[in-house]
Amino acid sequence: NLNMKLVSLNTNGLKNPEKITHLCSLFILLNFDIVLLQETFWDTETVKVCKTEWKGDIVYSNSSDGRKGVAILISPKFSKLINSESTDGEGRIAKINITLQDKIIDIFSIYAPNNYKDRILFFKFLSDDFVDISNQCIVGGDFNEVLDKNLDRGKNMHTVTVSSNYFNKFIADNNLIDSYRYINPNKRQFTRTQIRDGSPKLSRLDYILISTSLSNNCKYSYIQPTSSFVSDHNFMICILSFNSYERGPGLWIFNNQLLKNIDYVH
Repeated sequence: NLNMKLVSLNTNGLKNPEKITHLCSLFILLNFDIVLLQETFWDTETVKVCKTEWKGDIVYSNSSDGRKGVAILISPKFSKLINSESTDGEGRIAKINITLQDKIIDIFSIYAPNNYKDRILFFKFLSDDFVDISNQCIVGGDFNEVLDKNLDRGKNMHTVTVSSNYFNKFIADNNLIDSYRYINPNKRQFTRTQIRDGSPKLSRLDYILISTSLSNNCKYSYIQPTSSFVSDHNFMICILSFNSYERGPGLWIFNNQLLKNIDYVH
């Protein structure tokens, strides 16, 4: 039996060694196979610290300004499945390609820009230059957008903009689905909490998107709260099952009377 347990988290800065130790221990305790991080704010020295705490592989993209930053932490169980890795070098995209059973899968950690005009260009760039629709995809991260204005945001929070349409177009063009909404069609739950004017503002900005062809593999997708020490974002978790099932020894019989039905034949 083979399951892949993924988590996506905007860390709101991950340079504090104590926080790195805490989070890596938590990731191991919760048995995460693939960890997708955003807003790491890492530099080369911080990466070295993280590598002492995480026993698997790490693929990362740091930004030149010391802000942004994304990373993928891969457990030892899945490290041996990696074919290639790539990044944008700007702290917004990290990607690995793995072969799992008979599937070739691209896995992304994404941090979309805060500015909605920049997000439009970013979603276009992702589709045109980074996402290969010939492979199956898992795209996790902080997209700084809501998909459903009624379900994914609190009152007066994250007004739907033109970039929301581009986000939806990016999902449709690349044959992706929102794993959380696939499992929880009508649930209102949020991944980010902001305190503004003394009151909490809630929204769901963090997603794990998967190829439509992986929908049958998606068994669980849920949001798990974090502490204020960890982040102002919650864990976005998805569990995919790649269990193989023995076929047969059944007998399949085709009803050849259907060949006389013109609509069916067409």
